[in-house]
Amino acid sequence: MGDGMMNKNVRIVVVAAICVLSGPLLPGFAAGSLPTLHGLTAEAGSSGPVIHLRTDHALETVHYSPQPGVWIVEMPEASWETGTATLSEPSLGIERAELSLVDEFGKRVTRLTVWLDGPSQLQLANVSDGMDLVFSSFGDTSDADEIQAKLSPDERWVAYASDLSGRLEVYVQPFPNLGATIRVSPNGGQEPLWSPSGDRLYYRSITGRRVFAVDVLDEEPLRFGREELLFEGDFTTGIRWGRKWDIHPDGDRFLMLRVDYPAAPEGIRVVANWFGELERLVPSND
Repeated sequence: MGDGMMNKNVRIVVVAAICVLSGPLLPGFAAGSLPTLHGLTAEAGSSGPVIHLRTDHALETVHYSPQPGVWIVEMPEASWETGTATLSEPSLGIERAELSLVDEFGKRVTRLTVWLDGPSQLQLANVSDGMDLVFSSFGDTSDADEIQAKLSPDERWVAYASDLSGRLEVYVQPFPNLGATIRVSPNGGQEPLWSPSGDRLYYRSITGRRVFAVDVLDEEPLRFGREELLFEGDFTTGIRWGRKWDIHPDGDRFLMLRVDYPAAPEGIRVVANWFGELERLVPSND
């Protein structure tokens, strides 16, 4: 099954999973002229990536993480020039950052969503020409976990995820006599799956949004080809001790779980004298 055939024939079976967010209320945004956002840039910080949002206004913000590796920063409604609303820096661990306008509790607000290649902490810092989003990884990685093991169809190799490097990556070792370790994923990975024929290894990005494949080029010694992005979408993140996706025995279809965020409620209806209204509609027998 060649790369071209995989790209044309791969089909995804998606199961929707609804995620309801509960978090802090949005701040009260002052009325006035719209702030202008002048774009997104990124650089490496001392403990992780830093995204710089340039603006000509001081911004009130709230921020939260709906799932590991994803951060959302919300601020007053703003304007920006076409082509300045997105950013992607995989080498820094930033899969994608994107500005959008959304309605929240009857207000129009700007949302900056950031997808990272792994769970991170976030601190916001006001600077002279805008705001910095400073990300940092969690904790000490001296005691690495090795999780999500999956044997190859011929049971000669075991693929697994490990946080040895400080983030989850996909590795392969011989089995059952464990030997030299081969790191397969160049920029983070988890939940490895072998193709039914054993000639390909699939895995997901740490956020779960992207699915990658690498070909097995040789077995003696074992060598893999370059990473190939197969598809991406709003799929749920993985679970540390298992997996939330699978491959069909025909090797052409995948079962995924998708996150559907419900629309914010338009308002709250308050009913006064509710018991009197209930008695009128459903009289008691007394």
